[in-house]
Amino acid sequence: MLDIACGAGRWTKVLADKFGNRRVIGLDLSDAMLAAVQLALPGILTVRANALSLPFGTATLGAANCFAALQIMPDPAKVIAEIGRSLKPDGTFTLGTLRPAPRPVQRYFQRRQEEVFRTRSFHFTELETWIHAAGMRICHHIAPACFHFVTARRL
Repeated sequence: MLDIACGAGRWTKVLADKFGNRRVIGLDLSDAMLAAVQLALPGILTVRANALSLPFGTATLGAANCFAALQIMPDPAKVIAEIGRSLKPDGTFTLGTLRPAPRPVQRYFQRRQEEVFRTRSFHFTELETWIHAAGMRICHHIAPACFHFVTARRL
């Protein structure tokens, strides 16, 4: 299972606790973040790479996770396409990302944050289009507060 943009390993730890250290790979661009993961989770394999060009063969991964990172990626559609390319048939993709705040006042402040921190939020139709184009089918979606939580499977 690949944890994309794993950062300091918060979600990597959740995955490792569930599936075991030997079945999880943390991927990030930052050497400092990868060092933090290795310190916190001895035995986790880490890879320094860009999510826009995953260093894995076609149909080689059983699962991929991208939580709290898609909103900072320069080309989220390409990231999702790379995930779809890398997943084996019936492989699982889990995604947690931002959605536009439902109330106008919340959305006002969310837009300010997006401008300052260069993040973005996504309408479900965007995510759905990219996920389907990447050869995946959405199995589950919930959208509490300002978040999307999606589970998809590679066809």
